[in-house]
Amino acid sequence: PAEVSMMLTTAIRFIPTLDKKRCQILEAQKARGTKFNEKGIVGSLRSYLPIMVPLFINSIMMANSLSMAMLNRGYGLTRAWTSMRQISFAPRDYWAMTFVVLLLILGVFIRFRLHLGVL
Repeated sequence: PAEVSMMLTTAIRFIPTLDKKRCQILEAQKARGTKFNEKGIVGSLRSYLPIMVPLFINSIMMANSLSMAMLNRGYGLTRAWTSMRQISFAPRDYWAMTFVVLLLILGVFIRFRLHLGVL
């Protein structure tokens, strides 16, 4: 389905962006003197909380701006695919198809009846 593929490609697309944000937040928190080497599971979770909260808020803001951009571009308004203009065959298209078919028949005739083009 289109919704699932859109969700997966969007998630994959934002992985490098979130990684860059994580590095920026980590450097900012280290500059503020945050220590990330506490002992135990609870201590390590508590030490990474100053990174996870801004990263979570940042990802929500990015998702919000992406959803607004998608809505502005009309994503999800209709189920059917639309095009800017209707494409139909004109008389010159039929002439071009006839010409190509005649060239193909002529090429086959030259190849097998006149034995030209054989290496």
